[in-house]
Amino acid sequence: MENNQNEKQPTSIKDFRLIADMMINSTQYLRQGREISLVHTNLQRCKMWLGKALGELGNPTPYANSENPANNIIDKQAEHTESSLGLKFQKLEQTHTARVKYFRTVCQNYIDDFNMFINASESAGKKYDLYLQQSLLAMEESKMWLGWELDRIRVYLENIDSPSTPYTELPL
Repeated sequence: MENNQNEKQPTSIKDFRLIADMMINSTQYLRQGREISLVHTNLQRCKMWLGKALGELGNPTPYANSENPANNIIDKQAEHTESSLGLKFQKLEQTHTARVKYFRTVCQNYIDDFNMFINASESAGKKYDLYLQQSLLAMEESKMWLGWELDRIRVYLENIDSPSTPYTELPL
């Protein structure tokens, strides 16, 4: 994602799905609340719309058993990774604010890379284009919700002496 020498540029929808999945895994390292839940949801939406785009490219569904009530097989999630931003977060100042700001940068890098991918790709039809657009919008919304989280932090810090301020272990 952060186009450095150790990380390759994503070149396929499956690459972007893996990056989105890594970002989904990373939300657990943020202080949980409404805005972070919405970040998580929009990252899931981003990945799911990319799955729909893969279908428009003719890829068969990886969830062959998902609509068959006659068996108890549950297919594994496609393009799933165990990786996260956890190690990168450890290198930052250990605050929620630093993590949120870094996460916004990761979202923007994804957006930039995805826009380059879209511009360099050939359309596979109207639905395909729509699914890519929906995926991009979901990532944009993830970044925007992180912006809302920063505003929530600002308001919290401005009212830190208020008796109604909730306690937290991870400093802002």
